[in-house]
Amino acid sequence: MKSNRQDVDNEGWVVFDDHALKATNAKRLQLLTPILIIATPVCGFVTKSGPLPPYAPWWIILPAGMLLGFLISLLVRAGFAYTYRPFAANEKTSEVQIRGKTTRVADLTTAGVMVMSGDGVELALRLRAGHGPWATLLLRNHDGPVLDAYHRDVLLAVIRDSSIVRPSDPYDRNGTFARYNHPFTLDRADAESFVRNPPGPGDSRPWGQ
Repeated sequence: MKSNRQDVDNEGWVVFDDHALKATNAKRLQLLTPILIIATPVCGFVTKSGPLPPYAPWWIILPAGMLLGFLISLLVRAGFAYTYRPFAANEKTSEVQIRGKTTRVADLTTAGVMVMSGDGVELALRLRAGHGPWATLLLRNHDGPVLDAYHRDVLLAVIRDSSIVRPSDPYDRNGTFARYNHPFTLDRADAESFVRNPPGPGDSRPWGQ
């Protein structure tokens, strides 16, 4: 029997279909297009031996480079759309899905923070199992915290049952300075705090910055 929540499927998977994250990434990709359109033809002129190829006049390099930059931006957008898979958690089986790959919650070992905007307001939690792919979940945007109470509680349960630890160093085995030696990383307690109350501008931030 299907849950009355649209983001829970028949097998108990709670899907974090992050529309806010996709909107944030779309803005970042929009900025990429003009950068590539400008930078690509510049690369045609700035080489060790002059223009690339050396015999091409500027009036060919310039439009060709701009077109190439535009095509590259389209490929990046298409690649992002094709590879995007929402994070999902299953409390019944104690599993998560990261980019379509299913893994046990207990195998999650790393948590970190990604700053999604230049002003530092938009913040995302990143989760990873071992050396696998990263899951990125936007927690705060310019409108405030993003997750509703239900998804927040599911994510908190995932973190509590995980094996998340902050990286340590041989000379700091107790992890006294780990927060500062490995900025933007989180231990399990800090990850829970981050999910419960994503810090806004001026708030204390538990990742060494």
